[in-house]
Amino acid sequence: MNTQYDAPGIRPNKKTSGFTLVELLVVIAIIGILASIVLPNVTGMIAKGQVTKAVAEIQSVDTALLGILSDANQSSFRDLLNTQSKNNLRDFGYMIGRGDINGILLAQGFYQDMFYNLLRQGKNSIWAQTHLKPEMRQKLGNSYMDIGQDPWQQNYRFWMGPLRRGDMNFRSFRILEGARDLDDEGFDWEDVYIYNTNQKDLENEKTPGAPRKDDLPGFPAPKDKPVYVWSLGNNQLVDAFYTVQLIYGDDYAFYGGGDDINNWDNGQGWNSAPK
Repeated sequence: MNTQYDAPGIRPNKKTSGFTLVELLVVIAIIGILASIVLPNVTGMIAKGQVTKAVAEIQSVDTALLGILSDANQSSFRDLLNTQSKNNLRDFGYMIGRGDINGILLAQGFYQDMFYNLLRQGKNSIWAQTHLKPEMRQKLGNSYMDIGQDPWQQNYRFWMGPLRRGDMNFRSFRILEGARDLDDEGFDWEDVYIYNTNQKDLENEKTPGAPRKDDLPGFPAPKDKPVYVWSLGNNQLVDAFYTVQLIYGDDYAFYGGGDDINNWDNGQGWNSAPK
């Protein structure tokens, strides 16, 4: 029996299926609506994830740095340095005192090399052999942390503590409860940034060692941290380093710490910093 349907002279009756133009337009419109709902949420989740990762990494850095001090049996990294390195930092301090931005840049570069090398290679680093006292270097381990870049592909920033009179003012951003009357750029100098008396005791409980009330924007960092560690955050600007802000003078919206995740602020208000 011939079961073929394509016999000579006979054409099969096939119905072609597919979308009409109206159906395609409806599908495209639905996809557009879904994208407008999903994409902002995805972007927000990614941003929040980056902040969470930076917070965790900075906490790990902080712990590793304390491990270095413990091995050296010292309370300050300054005591690990040889005479020449201490003199270099002193000269950078003189430059900063005269308002010379190069002093900050030189000191920042010194600390960047110092802490990245000590964390990664400990006493085996060329940096340690050049800048540390021999007796201090021998006390250190071979490695403390395989530190890399922050979630925004930038190196973490460091500054040696404890802070002394005349040293840099590190700040952190947090919105005070009851903030109001935000301007077009999303901040209010009095309600959002000022470290006021009503909040002082509460914040001191969260971050022991915080200084007394001042009138600078943002919340001040405690003066007794052995090392100040922070990330530039999403805006890639040096927000937490108040003296840098004053010298550059071009980032008023972020005076007070901005979105710079750091190791001295337990408030973790970086997600709510002005954008």
